[in-house]
Amino acid sequence: MLIRTNILTFRNIIFPQRKLLKTLEIKDMDFLIEALEVYFSDLVDHIEKIWDTLENCKELIE
Repeated sequence: MLIRTNILTFRNIIFPQRKLLKTLEIKDMDFLIEALEVYFSDLVDHIEKIWDTLENCKELIE
């Protein structure tokens, strides 16, 4: 039961960050240097992988 709780809690933490990073990646922000776009893209990729892993874990425990 603890594992299920941890997975659900982690999903609740990741979800808003996922949404925010996707927004930052898509929008053309004047305050960001172009060189940082690569890092935002990388962050979005990593957070998507984490999200997919959490989704798989959630399906396994249900």
